[in-house]
Amino acid sequence: MKNYYTYYLLDPRTNTPFYIGVGKVNRKSLRERYEDHEYEARRFSEDDIKPNTNLLKTRIILKILKKYDTIPIEILDYYKTKEAAFNNEKELIKRYGRRDIKTGILTNLTNGGEGVLDPSKETLAKRAASRAGTPSPLKGRKLGPYSDERKAKTAAGIRDFWKNATETDYQRQRDNRKKQIITEEHKRKISETMKGRPSPMKGKTAWNKGLTKDTDIRVKKPVKKFRNQLKEEFLGIKENLLL
Repeated sequence: MKNYYTYYLLDPRTNTPFYIGVGKVNRKSLRERYEDHEYEARRFSEDDIKPNTNLLKTRIILKILKKYDTIPIEILDYYKTKEAAFNNEKELIKRYGRRDIKTGILTNLTNGGEGVLDPSKETLAKRAASRAGTPSPLKGRKLGPYSDERKAKTAAGIRDFWKNATETDYQRQRDNRKKQIITEEHKRKISETMKGRPSPMKGKTAWNKGLTKDTDIRVKKPVKKFRNQLKEEFLGIKENLLL
């Protein structure tokens, strides 16, 4: 199966590519890799600035978004291995050239091939070692309870996403759930970790206590059927709004 691909972001004003990248099929995210660029640029415009932001690419994306609804992309080819995808990325960057070193039109800041789509244990260990002794960026920050304004903003963002969700988005969500299946080995490790700890439900009341099939639909129907029913009702409402 070909799990990796190369793509480019297109500038509709000149109909030329301005960024080359590599993505992975069925990544653990609601967005494809190429969608991250537009998302990060929009966050940048709201002063949510990530470290090591590619300012050259971000500024071009924001200029395009002032005139167009989204950034056009094109999938160039699919590959079985990430090495093959990275090799093709390097060839494409070399062919089109980079703006930062005045060899071409791309906003890439490297020659490609250095991305890590699915890091190995060795890579993760090196990352951990390099960060050893570095204080957490969250140190001293208060995490929650969040303000009602922040909660409303987060909820609105989620609603807006699913209001415009396509079948591809739903399929990606289903695929991600399949990856989260817990193995027997994982269950055993969790059991060993939890030994001696009090139950998190101790002293609490179960959500379905006192509910019956006649009084609550969640008790009457299995969770999967309940979710499917909500989805059908939502799609029906969405269809009526579009008429």
